[in-house]
Amino acid sequence: MPENNRRRRDSDETTTRLLDAAAEVFVEHSYDKAVVADIARRAGMTTGAVLSRWANKTQLMAATVDHLFQKILPDERVKQLGIEELPLVELLSAWYVNILIGDKTRT
Repeated sequence: MPENNRRRRDSDETTTRLLDAAAEVFVEHSYDKAVVADIARRAGMTTGAVLSRWANKTQLMAATVDHLFQKILPDERVKQLGIEELPLVELLSAWYVNILIGDKTRT
């Protein structure tokens, strides 16, 4: 793998770790009580790793919300499940099986 691709992948993985850690800290402590150093520590990073990506906690919070939405958007979930090539009928069937039938509250 070329060096630039590896660096890019590592950078993307670091960003994801930071955003996941930020989500946890914001939920546990609220925005007002969350501390950037705690977020960095939770991700196994330094505060500099956070501040090199986002200038302040407000920008980090906005990025965290975007990150969480991206995780739950239907297009992203379809890609994660590897079913983007399925015909619509099969896709809907898979959705039905995984969502509706798997929901124990509906039985």
